Amino acid sequence: MKIAFNIVRAIVLLLALLYLVMGLQWLFVPHMMSTNFAVLPNGILGWATMRADFGAFFLVSGITLALAASGRPGANHYLFCALLLMGLAATGRFVGFALDGIPEGGIVPFIFELFTMAAAVALASLRNRLNKMES
Repeated sequence: MKIAFNIVRAIVLLLALLYLVMGLQWLFVPHMMSTNFAVLPNGILGWATMRADFGAFFLVSGITLALAASGRPGANHYLFCALLLMGLAATGRFVGFALDGIPEGGIVPFIFELFTMAAAVALASLRNRLNKMES
């Protein structure tokens, strides 16, 4: 069980790193990210909004996942934030799929959000089981 926990913890840390890098890219090279995400800004305010909103989404996701993977007391509590962000993003995509259809390349981000949620739930579950075994 300890091996499974460490594997899932490493996966969550890798996801945290991915989201942190993406958040920093949204802050500093939003023109590159906007192309990858098929988002078009409307002037300087659009660029600022993309930096702020997308940057915040990915940075908060990365920070909370990293904190959740730490050995800090109450680390599982940080997962609620990441799960809420990813769950709402996945819900938004699902609504878009239902109302507008599934765009080319639209499934990959949806799978990443679901995978992140699964990894976060697995981390919390394994940590709780290990803690019960050690008590």
